[in-house]
Amino acid sequence: MISLKILFASKTQKQYLKELNDIQSLIKSKNGAFSSVSTDILIDTELEKLIRELKSYIIKNKNLKSKTFDETVIRSKSFVIIVNYLDDKLSSGHYHTYRGTLGLGGKALYKILNIVLPLLNENGLNEDIELIKKNIDTSIANMG
Repeated sequence: MISLKILFASKTQKQYLKELNDIQSLIKSKNGAFSSVSTDILIDTELEKLIRELKSYIIKNKNLKSKTFDETVIRSKSFVIIVNYLDDKLSSGHYHTYRGTLGLGGKALYKILNIVLPLLNENGLNEDIELIKKNIDTSIANMG
């Protein structure tokens, strides 16, 4: 269903989709720190789900059709969208085994977050990564 909607997407929406694909590849390439194959598979699964949900959001978002086209802004906003998505998911409590402790899926999302956060500054956003991480860690500790 999404693939048919992509045909009718605006140029800006298509650029967001392209950036999400590029970011997905970038995250996969930076995920070489794990020695466990099962953890890598779990991260790939969570990453696929994350990208699929964000693509669906972009296709459904009518506001993106009328925005001006600027590749650098779209790339930066794509990283912000991913960080916000991960914050929502990790803070929800759905990825906890018990209060304050992430399960396997939550740990995979947290690893993706740790890969994406430094990329914010590499892509032109001057964000306080330590503050963002501290806020997310506090949310994780309080939920579950």
